[in-house]
Amino acid sequence: MNNTKNLLFIYGTLLNKNIQIKLLGKIIKGDPDTFNNHKITEIIIEEEKYPNIYFSINSEVNGMVIRVTKEELSIIDKYETNTYKRVKIVLVSGNKAWVYKKA
Repeated sequence: MNNTKNLLFIYGTLLNKNIQIKLLGKIIKGDPDTFNNHKITEIIIEEEKYPNIYFSINSEVNGMVIRVTKEELSIIDKYETNTYKRVKIVLVSGNKAWVYKKA
């Protein structure tokens, strides 16, 4: 098993501890961070509302950076479905992290 940790910026449902436990079997502690020039909006998927980020100058999204293994990232990829894509970003802290946004 590969234990290399990947940084993942979370800002929506993945902040929910119950979802973390359901997906990964544990609560993942992280560090607060911010993604500049983006804003949170809601999208509808199968009649449910979910958060999404989009480019918006002079805006910011506050969230958390967590460290996950490649295997955990794969589980989260499935949870996010093909509605979201995982892309690399640079956060205010200077950390380079993955984030999910609408595909």
